Amino acid sequence: MNNKKKTRAAALFFALIFLFCTVFAAPAVTARCEEGPRYIVKIKESADHLRVERKYPFDVVSEAEMVKLRDAGLLEWYEPDGIMELLDEPTSSPFSEDKWDLYMIRADVSLSEGAIGSGVRVGVVDSGINHHPALNDRLLPGKNFIEGADEGDTGDRYGHGTKVAGLIAGKVENGALGAAPGAELVPLKITDGKSISTAAVCRAIYSGIDDCECSVLNLSLGIRTDSEALREAVLYAEQKGAVIVSAVGNNGNASLYFPACYETVIGVGAVDESGAVYYHSNQNDSVFLTAPGANVKTAGPMGGYTDASGTSFAVPYVTAAVAVLRGVDPDISPGDVRDLLAETATDKGAAGWDKTFGWGVVNIGDSVTALTEKKEDPGDCPRDETCPMAVFSDLDVNEWYHDGVHWALGEGVMVGTGATTFSPDEATTRAMVVTILWRLEGEPECDSTETAFADVMAGEWYEKAVLWAAQTGITAGTSDVTFSPDEELSREQLAAFLFRYEEYKGNDPADPADLAVFTDADGVSDYAKSAVGWAVSVGVVEGTADVTLEPQRSASRAEVAVMLMRFRTSRSENSAG
Repeated sequence: MNNKKKTRAAALFFALIFLFCTVFAAPAVTARCEEGPRYIVKIKESADHLRVERKYPFDVVSEAEMVKLRDAGLLEWYEPDGIMELLDEPTSSPFSEDKWDLYMIRADVSLSEGAIGSGVRVGVVDSGINHHPALNDRLLPGKNFIEGADEGDTGDRYGHGTKVAGLIAGKVENGALGAAPGAELVPLKITDGKSISTAAVCRAIYSGIDDCECSVLNLSLGIRTDSEALREAVLYAEQKGAVIVSAVGNNGNASLYFPACYETVIGVGAVDESGAVYYHSNQNDSVFLTAPGANVKTAGPMGGYTDASGTSFAVPYVTAAVAVLRGVDPDISPGDVRDLLAETATDKGAAGWDKTFGWGVVNIGDSVTALTEKKEDPGDCPRDETCPMAVFSDLDVNEWYHDGVHWALGEGVMVGTGATTFSPDEATTRAMVVTILWRLEGEPECDSTETAFADVMAGEWYEKAVLWAAQTGITAGTSDVTFSPDEELSREQLAAFLFRYEEYKGNDPADPADLAVFTDADGVSDYAKSAVGWAVSVGVVEGTADVTLEPQRSASRAEVAVMLMRFRTSRSENSAG
């Protein structure tokens, strides 16, 4: 063969290789024939102009790009874009016609009480969700996070996500297929197969919360190695009030999977119909709860119904439990969700928590009952020694403030000023109110431990609350460098705090009421007019008389308790509607 023929043959050979890579490459991250390893990197703030993925706090780059950035000292951290996997198990056993799984977790009780997760958005971080008669009326538009894929393509080619969705919110003619058939399903597609890019999962977490407004995320997947990007995404979810539920793995040993073993993630193991731990389910420190996960009946990816096994399919029952609890109480914090599920789980194995069952098998019926009891209407209080106000000598259970103070004490958002005193008429300070809102949010940790306010000293009882309030935009301080923690809070300032808190929670405050009906409306400061108008429109603030607001008067502790109760009630009613 002459040189020209050799050259042409070589060119044809390489062209065919290139064509094969281009045409037949799967959408998974392993298909990048031309790029090689990819890295997740976090660029330092000083080099922010180099950022590409400004929607997310990280970027994904080639190895060569990572080396350049690293050697230039521009990276805060970097790591290989790891490959996670869906934690399902193949099975050929026929499913039982009855739903033993729902009875095991006492979902029959919660369903009979109408606790079905109505209106709660659940993000299914998985292989997508197909249309199915059991899911269609609860299936919302989602997003595809596979690199290079159509963002609107959320169909399920692998089948895993559809099965998961069926166990969360499936509904059939003769009853429920999932434990939260009122929940709204948002497909957050991250793969077309078993393997998944860690970066895609992280994008799905951020976007699922910020763009799709999901308050619960189902991650029936995991990876054996820790990831800074994944850890930060999970922390972000906690700070935003979203609950993440994930699988502990199917190795049948003590292997740990991330994100299940992160402290704020609810790690779920599987049990079979007898209540014994499924033999593939991992047993380790990450097991927080267990749930049915062996031959459970669910929606079939191509229609009809099928069975599924693995810790992947135990996770949806706990996800459904979270959705049900948030349907009962939209403002329940992630920490309170975890505590309630642990307290009400059906204990198995060793007494209390153990590595095999965690706190036990999830018990949705008992969780709903316990939450309902905690949410007892203060108006039903017998106003005797059982009232939480009874321990305070300066409170009168027959006074106008009873319901508000009863609620605030019961929720733990307010405490006494002493062992036997509440000081109902004492003026509330700015520090007190941000601390109350911080407690209402579940006492979240802050991104930073430093404050710009010179008058907020390290170690003060209100320090973490002020840090949180400043970072969330609930307060900007009384100046660039002062917060004025001991300054008395006016009624209009309280309205402004609550208005900003409502915005922080991702809600659109209702249209403001016309304040012209109040003779002292001109006394409302310009910065507070929208907030006060909103507070009046939703019933949080009422006039001190038929025609006066007294916006500049200090708000007493009793008034704050009542206004907070009205605020919580108005939010619950809006969420339910």
